[in-house]
Amino acid sequence: MLKRSASATPHGLTEGDGLATERAFDDTDGPPPAIEVRQEGAAAGEGGTWQVAFDLTNGGQAPLHLLAAWLPHVRFRSDEQSFDGVVLSPGERTTLVFQAAFEEPTGTEVENCFVILRVAYAGGTWRVLARFRVRSGAGGEPAVTTELITAHRVGFSA
Repeated sequence: MLKRSASATPHGLTEGDGLATERAFDDTDGPPPAIEVRQEGAAAGEGGTWQVAFDLTNGGQAPLHLLAAWLPHVRFRSDEQSFDGVVLSPGERTTLVFQAAFEEPTGTEVENCFVILRVAYAGGTWRVLARFRVRSGAGGEPAVTTELITAHRVGFSA
């Protein structure tokens, strides 16, 4: 599910803002996408799932074509969603909504979770990894803290 907004979010935020600014990338063919990802909210679903919303902002200088997104962690998981024709102009943001499987006792922290995005940006296809940790709240709801965002060209190998 996707919601779009034309309002921009400032970039250059520090880790204390719940966003990471460090990026790793292969820059042989131009700059990587600059994407900000943070949780917007969570609502209880059915059968141990949560409707989890993430705010995604294109902080780069070129249009960002959103191709796919998913949550791969076994303890915080959602199937891949494909997007057709979703393009974010520089500064534009959208909301990604996942039906995420998450059944953890209150206070449990799950590390090394990811939102994985496949995007087209500045003539290349990129895989963006937004790494975060998830803490289970008083009602079992997932609370996400983004730790690091990296971008790698699809097909790039170190």
